[in-house]
Amino acid sequence: MLGRLQTALKFLTYGLLIGIFFAPNSGAETRRKVTGWVTSGAKDFMGNITGGNSN
Repeated sequence: MLGRLQTALKFLTYGLLIGIFFAPNSGAETRRKVTGWVTSGAKDFMGNITGGNSN
């Protein structure tokens, strides 16, 4: 099972990297979107851990 998870994470990483390199937007715009996505995901994750809304 751990091997399958590692494979899934590896291909997820490959997909993200390819998507960023071939993104239709400029580098700055892509970085802004990725940063927003990561920040939003981290806030959601922390809200789930603490049991409250972290917005």
